[in-house]
Amino acid sequence: MAMKIDLEEWFDYVILMRGKEYFLDDRVIDLKKTGLRYKAKVYGSRLYNVNIIVDKYDEVVEMECDCPYACENYCKHMAATVYSILDDNCEFEEKTIDYKQIINRIPKKEIEEFLIERLQNSQELQENFKDTFFDYFPKFTKEYYLEIIKKEMEYAINNFTSFYDDFNYDNDFFYYDSYEGDDIYSNTVSKVIEKYEVETVKCITKNDFQSAYNIATALLESLPIEKLEKVCEYYDSIIEYAVNECVDDFKKILMKDKTKSMQNMIFEYCLAMLKDEDKVGFLDNMIGFLLEDEIFDLDTYLDKKIDLLKEIFPKFRKYNGISNNIPKYVKKHVEYLNMLGREDEALIVIKENIQNHDIFDMYIDILLKGKNYDEAIKLLKAEIKKDDGYRWKYNKWSDVDKLLDIYSKCGKKEEIRNITENIIYNERVGDVEYFKKLKETYTVKEWEERKKVVIKNIENLIGNFTSDTLRNLYVEEKMYDKLFISVMAVANYGTLLTYESYLKPDYEKILLEKYKNIADRQAKELGRRSYEYLQEILIHMKSLKRWKRTCK
Repeated sequence: MAMKIDLEEWFDYVILMRGKEYFLDDRVIDLKKTGLRYKAKVYGSRLYNVNIIVDKYDEVVEMECDCPYACENYCKHMAATVYSILDDNCEFEEKTIDYKQIINRIPKKEIEEFLIERLQNSQELQENFKDTFFDYFPKFTKEYYLEIIKKEMEYAINNFTSFYDDFNYDNDFFYYDSYEGDDIYSNTVSKVIEKYEVETVKCITKNDFQSAYNIATALLESLPIEKLEKVCEYYDSIIEYAVNECVDDFKKILMKDKTKSMQNMIFEYCLAMLKDEDKVGFLDNMIGFLLEDEIFDLDTYLDKKIDLLKEIFPKFRKYNGISNNIPKYVKKHVEYLNMLGREDEALIVIKENIQNHDIFDMYIDILLKGKNYDEAIKLLKAEIKKDDGYRWKYNKWSDVDKLLDIYSKCGKKEEIRNITENIIYNERVGDVEYFKKLKETYTVKEWEERKKVVIKNIENLIGNFTSDTLRNLYVEEKMYDKLFISVMAVANYGTLLTYESYLKPDYEKILLEKYKNIADRQAKELGRRSYEYLQEILIHMKSLKRWKRTCK
């Protein structure tokens, strides 16, 4: 197989030409190949040693030369050697070393001493050795891992706190403290987590599931939560990271170990962890894991899952860290109870967690399905009155829309009018969607009279007849004369373009004149962007003229 290399990619042109000259002058001697390495000596100002390394496909991956130039660049001696290798007439001796034969000659004791010395001085070699001879290493207990991981965690904390104490929150280093300090701490602790996560995966790969379980659980139990909270602002993210890694390990174990004993051991361990109120706030992912029915089947674990969910909600409320997954857990709980025909209990679960708006929505849907409109109206009106920031911003309008839908089903036009008029006059002045809902409560004839008052009120409230809000109302009511006045008062390209389709039938000549005025002004501007803008306007004017001719 011929060596593969793109010469121009590796060498500057001048270097390449000088290397070719060296090759043609027969300055390359003693060319040999050993495994994936070509070796040669090249005459320059003195004799230089060159190595060309290739991969198994004979593509060049690295070059070496002991000349000064090669410290930072690919040199002419390398280029000359490459030309020699590529030469069709090249002959070189290919050598392979028979290591087995050599090892057989060396006394066993000397080999052992050599290997032990190298292992003691190389972490990388230790890891490679353990990976290769994993089955021969002793299997350690969970207690063993607990002891050594706790020590490493303690060491990480001490390193962090010694750095952290060097700074004073009373001076200008406050921001640096809180950011850089947390970053260093996160990195040190994360390194410990990552280290033992690698060990866990290795055990799983080797089908040593018990050791994998021991490491994962020991790592989780070694987390110094109290110390973390004291010294690190973002301690919760570190803990959650460790928990999530542990859960992922459990999943990997159960994908390969299908025994009921391992499944039960992991399930019961997670249940025990969730009984610890100090940890429950960090264990969302673990709860979700136990609720994965394809992992823990319902035939075996349904009752335990129901008991878990029953215990979890009070703990979350006490913890005061309402989980984002509460709606998911409640839905699961309700699903499980309904499977067993325990609908009354399911309804109680919903009511107990109704402070979560997603659950509130679930309950409203149940009431509507049962046509219990009076109760739904009562609850929605109470919910809408709340103003706690988050609820008001994100949930109020969905509640308002539900209430209006119920009133519509019940034919309560007056209630709809009261709500929508309050909105379009006070809360969302001129909102076209609630304007439409108000309009729907009137007959066509009634609305012709009523809309004059409504639009007049909105015009007075806005006080600016060039408002987009008003223009949208004019479009809705086909009040194109008012729309025209409003658009012409602004008469910029964007506004004209937005409302053009409504105005073209009656005002095409004026529209063209306005576009022409804008184009004339734009033509006086300098710059590429101005030219592109002008071009866009002219193209649009041309299309408008074509439309005009078509209409005639």
